[in-house]
Amino acid sequence: MKLTGEVIKVRYVNEENGYSVFDLNTSDGEIKIVGIFDSVNIGESLEVEGEFTYDNKYGEQLNVSSYQKKLPSSTVEIEKYLASGIISTIGPKNASYIVKQFGKKSLDIVFDETDKLLEVRGIGKKSIEKIKKSVEELKFSKNILFHLTGLGISLSLSKKIYNIFRENTLEVINENPYKLIKNVKGIGFLKADEIALKNNLDKNSPYRIESAILYVLTQKAINFGHVYYPKEKLTNEVSKLIGVETELIEPVYMNLLLSSEVVIDNSFEESNIYLDYLYVSESYIASKLAKMALNDDFKILFDIEKEIKEAIKSLSIKLSKIQIDAIKSCFEENISIITGGPGTGKTTIINTISKIYLDNGYNISLCAPTGRAAKRIEETTGIEAKTIHRMLGYIPSSYDDIGHFEYNEDNPLDTDVIIIDEMSMVDVVLFEKLLRGMKDNTRLVIVGDVDQLPSVGAGNVLRDLINSKKIKYTKLVDIFRQSESSNIIVNAHKINNGQEPILNEKNSDFFFLKTETPAITRNVVVDLISKRLPNAYGYDFSKDIQILTQSRKGICGVFELNRLLQDILNPKTETTDELLVGNKLFRVNDKVMQTKNNYNLSFFDSDGEENFGVYNGDMGHIIFIDKSSKKLTVEMDDNRVIDYTLEDLDNLELAYAITIHKSQGSEFKSVIIPMFDGYKLLQTRNLLYTAITRAKENIVLVGDKNVMNNMIRNNTINSRYSNLENRIKHFYGLVEELL
Repeated sequence: MKLTGEVIKVRYVNEENGYSVFDLNTSDGEIKIVGIFDSVNIGESLEVEGEFTYDNKYGEQLNVSSYQKKLPSSTVEIEKYLASGIISTIGPKNASYIVKQFGKKSLDIVFDETDKLLEVRGIGKKSIEKIKKSVEELKFSKNILFHLTGLGISLSLSKKIYNIFRENTLEVINENPYKLIKNVKGIGFLKADEIALKNNLDKNSPYRIESAILYVLTQKAINFGHVYYPKEKLTNEVSKLIGVETELIEPVYMNLLLSSEVVIDNSFEESNIYLDYLYVSESYIASKLAKMALNDDFKILFDIEKEIKEAIKSLSIKLSKIQIDAIKSCFEENISIITGGPGTGKTTIINTISKIYLDNGYNISLCAPTGRAAKRIEETTGIEAKTIHRMLGYIPSSYDDIGHFEYNEDNPLDTDVIIIDEMSMVDVVLFEKLLRGMKDNTRLVIVGDVDQLPSVGAGNVLRDLINSKKIKYTKLVDIFRQSESSNIIVNAHKINNGQEPILNEKNSDFFFLKTETPAITRNVVVDLISKRLPNAYGYDFSKDIQILTQSRKGICGVFELNRLLQDILNPKTETTDELLVGNKLFRVNDKVMQTKNNYNLSFFDSDGEENFGVYNGDMGHIIFIDKSSKKLTVEMDDNRVIDYTLEDLDNLELAYAITIHKSQGSEFKSVIIPMFDGYKLLQTRNLLYTAITRAKENIVLVGDKNVMNNMIRNNTINSRYSNLENRIKHFYGLVEELL
């Protein structure tokens, strides 16, 4: 069936794939049209071909298989077309004047004899030049978009590419499509490589090899936390990835070195390849710590022993000898580290240190890597705490996701002491930024649990600092008396020491429910969060209970559990607003989590000031959905209200169940952990330990007891390629020699 008509109403357009629904006014009346279109504008004339189908909800509609845009022929249609804004500087007023002057020849004049528009009232030479440029671009862009979509690029992505490269688009695509990776959000190496090969680029092209090297290095940093990768291993993996002989890869390293994309480091026995920024971070950390540690400008002008005694009395606390020694180190050393498991008094020590410094007129700053961790330390100490980003005054960038900080080497923080909690979560890049914002004579107190999982980002900073043996380090091992009654804390230490936990004691807070299969495990987990725990303890299933699981996939993984729990805990109703984004369905009141740092998302604080940043692991609830604009609003647990656009939603997920890795720095009243046989590399002691230490009031493990015992026995710590420990030793030696 062929029809010709004018677009009179656009009902829906999917920007990603071009799927459109609109009304076409034809000689047979108004027809509903559905199909894939490069663009649809009211007033356009189309010739469409397709078949009529019947939808139970929407009725009869023409499903289009092909179409052709036709320029309008009547003066009314021509005026509508020109008034649509499709051509620069021609709006409704100029459109009316043009049609009045040239009638049905108006489009011929605009497209082919543009200079004649000088005869039209209100159009001058400057306008003529803009119109010419707009007409050329209109013709050109159509051809380019057609070419890009022919390479398997979605319409929305094609438009993004064209908007960035404009007239150079085809040149970039033909010569080096890997430029798209840096310039176009949504295109990574694999997509760029697909485009390149479809466009018949030489598979041995240096551009291809360079991009593959950078891709593998980036993946190693993101997925495995490696700061560098051994050159030999990297070469072999790149060769395998793109099917290129290893001898062709070797010369390309020099190209990347000369362009400052990578650093080739031979300092420590073998040849290692760094992404440039990670090398800078690692080197700067080591050099700055050495300078700070040996700086003698900071003077303590009070009796430390006396102040500790007075603080103990004022705070009504009891401290062990090792705790007192830890506190002393924070006044005797420029840099000190305090680490320990739950219930060992880390917060008490932070309180004591803070009080003594404040009472003696020193400025202190408390910080943590995430909003949840900062909020928790602020609640327990009564002292304001900020995220590291907020403390350093993060300023977003309009052209990338990195931005910069108000406080840096040229403008350091005006504070005497910085105390950072949850240090195990801090990666090399963030620690570098923190150190750049500190004066050399600022005291640094580092607090964390070295037995927790390492940071999501690259590096293993806390462990490397300790292993260097250059920084004063105190490990707290004794459990406070008030914590001994909690089997959560007792069992956390047992597990950390490789011992079986105490299970299912009467009046206990630590339970194990045995199940026979993963399917039964899943069903019990769902029953616990939806019925049993809320009924038994009065918990709010959304705010108080958190499911922590090993992996994202599988019958007890994040995806499956969230799918089930959304329908059970927040079911669809006639009044519930919801939004489908790809394969993700969001509803008002859904529990959600940010899965990647987005430093450019803005929000207004309680003082009405605009701030920026939502971070990996931040959780909250959807409070509003605007289906027409495909936006939703989330109120985070720390009361920040953040508006998400369609693009931002890539990094928002349901959070009734989350991975254990994503729970770092958080605490929940009740935690449920499915115990199922899965990915062996994830089934480690420190993973289980991290999960257990997230619970404040009770914890329930569900599943196979053998899995739990195997995790306890598996004390494998997945090593990360990092030379921070060696660099600290090296720089400390250099500074000591100079002194």
